[in-house]
Amino acid sequence: MSDELAIPVLGHPWFVTVDLPSLEIVQGRRQGESYQFQGVGQDGFTVSLFVEPPATPGERHEDCYSHYWPKMRRNPLIDLESVAVDKTDQFVKVSYEYKGIAEELPIHHFNYYIAHQGSWIDIHLSMTTEGIQNRVAETFSKSLQFRGLVKATDGARNTEKVEK
Repeated sequence: MSDELAIPVLGHPWFVTVDLPSLEIVQGRRQGESYQFQGVGQDGFTVSLFVEPPATPGERHEDCYSHYWPKMRRNPLIDLESVAVDKTDQFVKVSYEYKGIAEELPIHHFNYYIAHQGSWIDIHLSMTTEGIQNRVAETFSKSLQFRGLVKATDGARNTEKVEK
């Protein structure tokens, strides 16, 4: 089951909406220009979102991916043979699996690398449940949107949908 989740990104004029499995615990934290969000759901599902200023020059999803993925792939738990990279106009998605870990720990992982309005975003999905990982990632990929905050102008409410 999926729920539409709106994640406000404190310190930014936009928020993220996405369809995800139901979350039971959510928390967010702002530190300077950076923001972190984590949500935990049933069956070992976790979503984490990290928003930071770009670490190097670059405003493309590929720039974000090229900075973060080389660091991430050094994780010895990642089965490098399972790594698949999907580059789209909306994000760069890396899917991979962990190897040699306890059964109750998340084995299926997806990282979405995104450059959006002067920020780099790394969204990480992980889950333990077999057979749902591709469906969850597909739903997430199709539903991911960035939207502008509601602004009051001359007494009227105006919402702005920010393109992916």
